[in-house]
Amino acid sequence: MAPVQTQTITAHQFPVLSGRISKPPARSTRTSKPLLSYSPQIPTAHPDINLPLLRNKLLLACRQYVPSHLLHAALADGIYSRAERWITPSSQLASGCGKKKRYYILHACDFTFQQVSSAWEARICSGSQPIDAGNGVVLFVKERSEWDAFMRGYRRQGKRAGQLMRFVERDTERGWREMWRRRCGGEEAGRKEGSAGPMWVLVRSAVAKIGRGEA
Repeated sequence: MAPVQTQTITAHQFPVLSGRISKPPARSTRTSKPLLSYSPQIPTAHPDINLPLLRNKLLLACRQYVPSHLLHAALADGIYSRAERWITPSSQLASGCGKKKRYYILHACDFTFQQVSSAWEARICSGSQPIDAGNGVVLFVKERSEWDAFMRGYRRQGKRAGQLMRFVERDTERGWREMWRRRCGGEEAGRKEGSAGPMWVLVRSAVAKIGRGEA
C-alpha cells in the first residue's frame, strides 16, 4: 500500500490582513436642524396694545357698512373709544416701535380678530393684502362669504367669455375699488391691491384715520 503524504499547515501560510477594517457609517435617524428649529410662535397679548379699543374704533369708523347688532358694545363705549388714542408712547414701547409684529385676520362678518403666527399664514387664510394698523399689528381682512361667492361667479363667467372679458373684468374691479375709496374718503393705494374687496378698502381707510387720531 502506497504511503499517504501529509502536509502540515503552519501559521505563516495564512494571509495576514494589515490595517483597520472600516465600518460603514451608521444612518442618522435624526431630523435635520432647520425642521426641528421651526416652531411657529404667536406673541402673547400685551396690556398696552389694546385690541378691543382698535376693534371698537374700526366698528365706529365703518358703522355705515356694519350690521347694527355688532355696534352695541362699540356705541356704548363710544365716548371712550373716540377720546382714547390707539397709538400711544406705551404701546409704541410695547411693540418696539412697531418692529414686534402681530398678525391678525379680521373677519368682516363679525369684526373679530384671529391671531396667527406669520404673515404667510394670514395671507393664505384670508386671501388679503396686509394693512399696517400701527403698534406692530398687521391686519388681513377676510371678506364676507357673500362677497367671495359673488366674485367666484363673476370671474367664472369671465373665463367662459374669453380673454377679452378678463381685461374688462380687471377694469371693472379697478373702477369698483376707486368708487369704494372715494366713498370711504381713503387715499390712493401706494402698492398693488390685488383682488381687494370692499371691506379691505373700508378697513384700510379706517386704519389711516385711526392712526392720525381722527377716529
